[in-house]
Parts: sequence; structure tokens; C-alpha cells
Amino acid sequence: MVVEEKTEKSVELDDVLRKFALSQKYHVIFGILLFIAFATNSLAGSQFVFAAEYVQYKCDNSLNECGVSSPINVTFENQFDQQCYARVPLDEAATCFEVNQSTLVPCNDWVYENPDSFVGEFQLACQEWKRTLVGTISSFGNMLGLLIVGPVSDRIGRKNTLIMTGVIGGVLGLAKSFATNYWLYVVLEMANAALGDVCSPAFMLAVEIVSVRDRAKYYMVTQLGFQIGNFMLVLVAWLFPYYRTLLRVIYAPLLLFILYAYFIDESPRWLLTKEKKKEAVSILEKAAKKNNIILDKSWLENLTCEKEDKSGQIGYLALLKTTFSSKVLLQRLELAFYNVLLGRKIHGCNIFQYNVCVYIRVIPNSYQKLNACSVFIYRKNWFYTRAANAIVVGLLDRSSCCALRFSFSSRSLCHYICT
Repeated sequence: MVVEEKTEKSVELDDVLRKFALSQKYHVIFGILLFIAFATNSLAGSQFVFAAEYVQYKCDNSLNECGVSSPINVTFENQFDQQCYARVPLDEAATCFEVNQSTLVPCNDWVYENPDSFVGEFQLACQEWKRTLVGTISSFGNMLGLLIVGPVSDRIGRKNTLIMTGVIGGVLGLAKSFATNYWLYVVLEMANAALGDVCSPAFMLAVEIVSVRDRAKYYMVTQLGFQIGNFMLVLVAWLFPYYRTLLRVIYAPLLLFILYAYFIDESPRWLLTKEKKKEAVSILEKAAKKNNIILDKSWLENLTCEKEDKSGQIGYLALLKTTFSSKVLLQRLELAFYNVLLGRKIHGCNIFQYNVCVYIRVIPNSYQKLNACSVFIYRKNWFYTRAANAIVVGLLDRSSCCALRFSFSSRSLCHYICT
């Protein structure tokens, strides 16, 4: 009688998922695929730092006054030349350095340190706001994407959304690399950030393919790909300095996300919410076979379908209104905003302005995130890990004091000390 009661009792999916170990074949392969997804998302999401990097330029009128016959002979390190205004000689007999500083004549032609750069090709001299707008638009597109990709994944599934966003991101990214107009480039940047973000469906797959007990650890391991992607971005940007080639190298592989249709499975949790129990059971049996585990058939037969409760659901627009009117969410958004500002101040360098800094500063920033994930996963001695942070950042930052403060204290403290 007791056995019969057990077989008739409903079984939760989490009870079945607890039978799997994260170190077994199925979840290792699944994790590697998610790791790759996070890595590609990191490459595509941060490419604008290198693609739209700062480039030195000088007014061509000023060069003519100084008798410079060729842009090759221009010394861009000499900041005496004004970038946005032409030199006005004191008189006809004045030398190159005898300039009338009180008279400002707007420049209409420039010589770029790198004519093949983003700034040079789109002629963005003295329009710094246009160059930095690319990063702003990308961040704004990511925010819009979260409002779009989430509902889409609930409707068509996590796996299909992952494939769709990956392929769309690849197509839009390649199209962006051929853009001949600045504003077309900006529009494609926003569309790419909004519709080509594989991070959201990858995150949902990572937390739904394992039990609640293993969610945090499995997600942290798979999203290490995001930090590794930052390191890869630095290497790729160094190997392919021309921004159009860089974009093609980054986005072309995203078209291979179409192969995920054969390599990755749908979330069993999502399938159960859509009352697709047969498909969910099939995936669990496939995972058990790969891991050489025998699942009790009675468990799978009595697996509970987590039906969606649509009685209390509200419309999408009403949901957005409720979200943006939440004081708690607005306070968190404000905190995140100041966190980004302080982070840039701490690093002592605006990564959108100095091309040397771009390569150097991305590395310690990624290293710190990588270390934080390692602490969470392995729970090593906290002093050792933070000390390692201080040493690495101390070697690459202006001040070892800032590095120590960044590792041992809050960001706000470091802000005041290093200012």
C-alpha cells in the first residue's frame, strides 16, 4: 500500500533534477555551450569600446600655417595645436608658434592620426558626443532588449530565443560593419543591442536546467564565459585594429548559433509550464542516459506540470507602468548609475577617450569580476583573493593605494581617496 501511494503522488521537477550532478557529462556539455554563449555576448556587447575608440586629430589649417606638407609628419602628441580651431598668425611675418590666441576661427578640415578609424571615416572631429553616443545607444538598446527578449522567451521558449537572438545579433552586427553613414551605424548598434542579446535566454537556461540547490553555482560557472570574453575582446581588438574587420570577426561566428538547434535542449521547466510534459520527460531521459543514471519511471509519469496561473496576469503595458513607477527599482537604478560613474573615476581613465587605456584597463576590470566569481564558487580565503586583486590592479593602475582601497573598501571610499 505504501508503494502505491508513492507512485500516485505527484513529483516535482526539482526532485528529479536533484538526481543529476553538475560534474556529469550532460550538464558539463550544456554548461560549455552556455559558456560560449556568454563569451560571445561579452564580445558583442563591449565591442564599441574598441570600435569607436578615441583618435587624435588636428586642424589641417593649422598644419598648413606651420608648413607641414604631409599628414605623416604630424606630431599628434604636441597639444599646442588647437583641434577645433585654426591657427591665426599675429601678422604676416609671424612664425608658426606666434599665434593670436584671442581670435578663434572654426576649423573645417582635419588630419586624423588614424584615418581608417571610426572617428576618421565618419569625420567626427570636434564631435566627441557622437563618438560616445555609440556606447550610450548600446546600453539603451540592452535595456530595451530586456523588455523584449523576456516576454519572447516566455512565448517561444528559451532555446528558440537563444538561437534567434544569436543569429539576429550576427546579421545586424555584420550589417553594421558595412554601414557608410554614421546615423545608420547608430541605429544598427541599438537594434543589435536590443535584439541580439543572448545573455537573457542563456541565463534562464542556466538556472532552469538544474535544481534550485545548484542554480547559483551552475550559473556562476557558466557566466565565467562573460569574463573570458572580455579578455578575448582585448586580444581580438589588438589583432584586428581596423574597426570594420573587428566587427566582422566578432559577429560572423554568431551565425553559428543556428547549430544550437541540434546541440542544446529546451528548458524542462518551461516545457512543463506549457503543459508539454512528454517533451520535458524526453529531455530528462536523454540527460539520464548521457549520465548513466536510471530514473524511476514512476517519477517521470507523475511529474507535475507547473501550469501558468493566468488569472492574476495583467497586460504588458500595465506591467511596464507598474515596473517604472516602483520606487525601489528606481533607487536600484540610481545606485547602478553611480556605481558605473565611480567605477570609471576609480580606474583613473575614461575608456572611451584614451586608446592606450582601453587595452590596459579592460584586463584588470575583467580580472576582478573573474576573481569575484571564483570566490563565490570555491569560497577561497577572502584575504588572499582580495590581496590578489590589489596586486594586479596596483601594478596596472596609477596608485597602489587606490588598488588597495578598491579591494578592501567600498567604491565610494576609493572615490574620495583617489580623487
